[in-house]
Amino acid sequence: MVVMLFAVGCYAPDPAAGAPCAAGGTCPEGLVCSPASQTCERTAVDARVDAIRDSAVTARDAPDAPIDAATTATLIQAARSYASPSTSLAVALANAPAAGHVLVLIAGNPHAPLATVTGGGATWQLAAISPVYANVEIWFGVTDGSSSTVTTTDPGSTAPMSMLLTEWSGLATASILDGAVAIDGTTSPASAGTITTAHARDLLIFAISDAVPNTFGAPAPGTWSALPVLDNAVIQAAWYDVVDTAGSFAPQVTETAHTWDAALVGLKIAP
Repeated sequence: MVVMLFAVGCYAPDPAAGAPCAAGGTCPEGLVCSPASQTCERTAVDARVDAIRDSAVTARDAPDAPIDAATTATLIQAARSYASPSTSLAVALANAPAAGHVLVLIAGNPHAPLATVTGGGATWQLAAISPVYANVEIWFGVTDGSSSTVTTTDPGSTAPMSMLLTEWSGLATASILDGAVAIDGTTSPASAGTITTAHARDLLIFAISDAVPNTFGAPAPGTWSALPVLDNAVIQAAWYDVVDTAGSFAPQVTETAHTWDAALVGLKIAP
């Protein structure tokens, strides 16, 4: 009986798991300190599971990482100008454009076509023109930010001249043009025809020059935003749409004068 009592008195039960680790990360013999929970566990496997569990909880509770927004074309500013009759015309943006932005000029002159487009700190490229009735021309260039004034000339003109100048961010700065078409017509709706783009994302600009008086509807299909209208001896209207897939585009717009020129261009959005 005495021997039995002695054996019971000397027996030490297994240390309990889950207690906090002592200073320095030490635990009673038979336990290891979990680095994640700072508690004593029976095996290193338990400690590793704790770490994985706690890491998962941390990831779950952490706020979502911000997702970079895709670059898009943004209209920064616009200005318009008109003179009649005139052999040259200038238009100035209210603020100096930012270097690397793209300037787009929509011009009209029934004498057509324009002889030169200069200024704006850009080298200008003609994208599309239909010169039959009221004339519509779409030009573009990448600005270096050195000038906010663009000038057009047509030395032989005895007709009115009109210009709409816009500045855009988010567009490519090389090989910008992704499609262009222009045509004239005498029935409603007005349409420039179809462009088929290859780039994943484009800024589409649809422009009409027409006789006055005139009333335009809304271009369709697509979701189009209107640019400022010039309504003088001729009316010049334009709209833009940002598309997220390559494909074929052929917007139309109703009009009431029935002697129109229309142009449609696609400009690449930067990747």
